Amino acid sequence: MDTRTLLERWRSEARAAEPLAHELWVDREPVPPAELARLEGLLGRVLPPSYREFLATTDGWPPTGRSRHGLRRATQVGWFATVDRPAFLQAQRAYAHMYPGVERSEVTLMSRALVISPVGEDTLLLDPEDVDPATGEWACWSVDWHTWAPVPVARSFRDALERRLLEHVALSGTRWALVDDAVEHLYRDLLAGELGARAALSELVDLDWRAALIAAQFDAFGTIDRPDHSLLVDGLWSGTVGGVSPDEAASNDVLVQELLPLYLQRLTESSGSVSDVVQQAPGPIADRLQALVDERDPMRGLVADFSYAPAFAAQMETAREQVRSGDLVGAWETVRQALPSWTPRNGDHLAPLGLYYDGTLRILLIPPPAPGEPAPELTRVLRLQHERQQAWLSGPLWAIPRAEAEPMDLKWHSARTLAVLQTPFRAATLPAAPEAVPVDEEVLAAEIPAGPAPSLLAPSDQPEPVLGAEWSAVAHLTTRELLQRWRSEAVGEAIASPGAWDGHRGPAGAEALRTLEDRLGTPLPPSYRQFLSVCDGWPATRGFIAGLAPTPAVGWFRDLEPDWVQIWLEMEPMVGRTLMVSKPGGDVLLLDPGDVDPESGEWACSRFWKEGPVPLGRSFRAGLEDLYRDFLSYGDPIPSVTLDQAADDVEQAYLAILAGDLTARDRLEEVLTTTWRAWLLAAQFDAFGAGSAVSDHSTSVNHLWWGIGDVSTDEALVDQVLIEDLLPLYVVRMVESGLNAEYQAGRAPRAVADEIRRLLAEIADGSGPAAVFSYAPEFSTQVEVARGQIAAGEPDAAWHTVRAALPTWRPMSSNHLAPLGLYYDKDLRRALAHPNRVDQQVHEPAVPSVPAGAAPRATPSVVPGDQLHPGRLLEVLRTPFRSPEA
Repeated sequence: MDTRTLLERWRSEARAAEPLAHELWVDREPVPPAELARLEGLLGRVLPPSYREFLATTDGWPPTGRSRHGLRRATQVGWFATVDRPAFLQAQRAYAHMYPGVERSEVTLMSRALVISPVGEDTLLLDPEDVDPATGEWACWSVDWHTWAPVPVARSFRDALERRLLEHVALSGTRWALVDDAVEHLYRDLLAGELGARAALSELVDLDWRAALIAAQFDAFGTIDRPDHSLLVDGLWSGTVGGVSPDEAASNDVLVQELLPLYLQRLTESSGSVSDVVQQAPGPIADRLQALVDERDPMRGLVADFSYAPAFAAQMETAREQVRSGDLVGAWETVRQALPSWTPRNGDHLAPLGLYYDGTLRILLIPPPAPGEPAPELTRVLRLQHERQQAWLSGPLWAIPRAEAEPMDLKWHSARTLAVLQTPFRAATLPAAPEAVPVDEEVLAAEIPAGPAPSLLAPSDQPEPVLGAEWSAVAHLTTRELLQRWRSEAVGEAIASPGAWDGHRGPAGAEALRTLEDRLGTPLPPSYRQFLSVCDGWPATRGFIAGLAPTPAVGWFRDLEPDWVQIWLEMEPMVGRTLMVSKPGGDVLLLDPGDVDPESGEWACSRFWKEGPVPLGRSFRAGLEDLYRDFLSYGDPIPSVTLDQAADDVEQAYLAILAGDLTARDRLEEVLTTTWRAWLLAAQFDAFGAGSAVSDHSTSVNHLWWGIGDVSTDEALVDQVLIEDLLPLYVVRMVESGLNAEYQAGRAPRAVADEIRRLLAEIADGSGPAAVFSYAPEFSTQVEVARGQIAAGEPDAAWHTVRAALPTWRPMSSNHLAPLGLYYDKDLRRALAHPNRVDQQVHEPAVPSVPAGAAPRATPSVVPGDQLHPGRLLEVLRTPFRSPEA
């Protein structure tokens, strides 16, 4: 399938499953040849073939799968170390800190790589120094901005694109015809004896039950020695693979009549516990396994039934007689000649599996390969991915020796088992494999109806109470109104098409809600029940949660993610009882029935990620509001009534704190991730001393200079308050707490890093830092008086001078909260110290321990933070200051 056809089908099926933006999927023009030539001229390299073909088809691609950022337009593509200089330097410094003095191959790779997607959790890089000599394709890598550890993704851009398609399918939770077609083609390849198709099938096993069924037959039959094949079979009947329920699985003839007898045989030969499996299997599967156990002769084993293929069955009777008479050579020749006459039971059946589990015939497959028989090519194909992963940074992907892969254990894997699977089986009853049909653009455009939004999110005729709201900016909105606003903002900014945001499953009816509650054995909390009655599920948004699950996919966290629960249960017992209401993939949203509000009946809500659970609030509605905040926070800023309201709230909180109302600090917490100004104000408040945890405020300041929500890094670095007042306070607090400020400098943008190092040098030689209050002349005059009093050994008198002058202080801008220089100024901070500890202020500063062989750190000349008077710090913040406008 060429790239254009693949993308057209992808776009079409995305709409049918969980649609994304019509504008993003349809209106992106191909990159003109002249623009491609210009890009290649700027890079000084010819683009790899599959990536060039992609750009010639579409200029970029929307967010899909694990990545929330999509693929860049041609004008945004460039060398990672140039176009994403801050990110590259951050990665470089991180490795320099972890491996001082060592030239790391990870950094070398990133320094030369072409970046084709925005920096995030799944940044794609193409390596121009790792080129397939046969195809000219560049190896593709993925980099996570949290760890900066490059991971090999694929042999070409096209392979990486197909993986993103599969991730998108997995997160959509629905069936895609593209996957059906791929499985059908691979099935026919395997049926025709092309064994290499099994490796390609691995990519689809987690998405499609039929793919898993075909793979399980292939693996369990014995061509590759996979002791974990039983796990794949377990998944087939347990409902954990491909979205097929245990009851649906139990109705499949191939699973029940063919694969289960083979599974039982392999379990027996590997000394597995049959009784344990029977006890754990679903009812119909357990009954079938028990019947096979009862039917199995201890000496002769099971008898395979080939009656579905009469001509083959007749020859197998002949072969059985030959085995019983001791003519094993003749019996194998009979089987071999009869193989072309075998036909599958149905379109899921891969091979005559009975040859393996039949107690008489299986002896024909036991002999090892005869001398001179070649080792199966398949073993090398299947080991390739593992070998690449093990050697991911030891050399180019293409340098890994494919032909010299370590041979696998072929105990039951003779040329005879290969001969069975390599036989070209055909069945006249199977329909022809579907061909990919290009999608008509006019048909695509017509798929999204014009006109107003469907009735799903239209105003309700019945009054709807606001349940569980916690974010003041949207606390007046019902769940329906909140979703209406969310949808309109997404569609208006071409982030999603109308169909995606109407909740394609519709509202959950009363019967569906009752069914869910019966299945869970408990009533749902009010705000979650209200959400489902409005919209049964919600699509993925910008952020790290893959959307909210529809009612059939909601379940207990311990059942849906048992591995996570097993890891975290001892540390966080709540994970064993929580309800998972989001789709799998990325972070998940949990509701805790063990933490219920006695008045409202709401369950506490938390977000669970790789570091554990993070509390979000007292209700599902609080979690929904957090997802909405993610939507507003990640990616480019979008016009939003909510953000306008949040900005007003920040202004009111700022004025309140400026007037001395310290409780207004809590109002900033709601919008920290959406509004950079809120974060800047909160960081000033916390770092000045009202907040006690230095690690908390230092994290806040770290985030500020990289940009948050509505402010970019470049905009943040020109803010006067951040650079001139908050940064010195940040450095002083780091030093007084014994933290490594130099390490933070290594992770900061260059302008910030230079300023941090300058401040550290001043602290080390005792010359600073010195606060400048020239922006508030009247206050500055009195501060100079206080400096004189401190120099004269009268810090308490200096405090009285400062306190009297506080009402005359004015902010340098509307982002400025308090005279932070009083804290970090090397002289003035003595006025904030405990009166009875003035003579102890700099005698024994806390100096962090220095590792053996490392250069000693400069001794800080600042007053230790634990000697500052908390009452005086609070008095500064409580002073009613006038706003800049006043």
